[in-house]
Amino acid sequence: MINDETNAFLIGATTQTGDAVVFRHAIERGMVSLIIPVYQDVDGLRCTLASLAAQDLPKERLEILVANDGGAEEISAVCRMFPVKEILVVPNQGAYVARNRALAESRGEYIGFTDADVTVDSAWCKEAVLTLQGADMASGKTKIEVSSRRTIAELYQACYAFWAESYQQNQKVAQTVNLFVRRSVFEKCGWFDGRLRSGGDIEFTLRASEIHGCSLLYNPKMLCTHPARNAHQLFHSLKRIFYGQLTLFSMYPQHARIFSPNIALAWKLIIPPKPLPATRTREFGFSAVEKLKTWLFVWLVKLAVFKCYCTIYLPYRLTRRKGARP
Repeated sequence: MINDETNAFLIGATTQTGDAVVFRHAIERGMVSLIIPVYQDVDGLRCTLASLAAQDLPKERLEILVANDGGAEEISAVCRMFPVKEILVVPNQGAYVARNRALAESRGEYIGFTDADVTVDSAWCKEAVLTLQGADMASGKTKIEVSSRRTIAELYQACYAFWAESYQQNQKVAQTVNLFVRRSVFEKCGWFDGRLRSGGDIEFTLRASEIHGCSLLYNPKMLCTHPARNAHQLFHSLKRIFYGQLTLFSMYPQHARIFSPNIALAWKLIIPPKPLPATRTREFGFSAVEKLKTWLFVWLVKLAVFKCYCTIYLPYRLTRRKGARP
């Protein structure tokens, strides 16, 4: 059945209005604006800002905007330690509203996005600018950082998280963990949908590429590193993504091929999974035991998703179908 949590998520997403913003400053040619939304992740933000301090780009061509979602004083204290501009978003309204608020204050011709807890390569901005000389948007490679404990949850993410090249080639979408966009794209296509709590980056890049014809290129030299989540964080993230996909389908039915789970293929979730991707297992040096444990964990995740299909998605589709009848 559709529980109160599902209803609250969907109603909140479909009745709120998105953040209407405009650029408040004139464009500065050649400048890069980096936007980092953060919600109470003090240590993660500190690591991200420390890595950005080592960028190859001249400092006069770089501005960093931190969108403090919720206005936590601890985040403000970290911002005062670095040459950044803090944007207060009070009360907490979600990452996409926070990104829009920072966008409004940006001055750069090129606008980059990452998350608080990500560390970036010193050539990250430089490679992004080079890529944007031949494209409207650029996505890069995001590596998963696995701890010395090598937990099953970490190894699962090492195999399946952040396939940016595949997203770019097959679906023309990218994620804001590692994304650069020309300012002109936002002027042409609009902003992130501030009503969304998940999947707003997928919706925006799909809108830009499919509706407005903007180009998206992948550059593996745009390198950043994301720490693997623990098991609790991972399942919370998977749950958020599932609800986000459901919300995207309800709000953007014209993109059903991307946002709508394929009911006809749901049965595949209960059969044993395919072998783990060999490129990732080699990259992370999986042992035979780790391969087996991770493969079993993948099956567990598939069964959890199948349960969500049966208890949340199918009742939701049936409810929509009944509501559509005269």
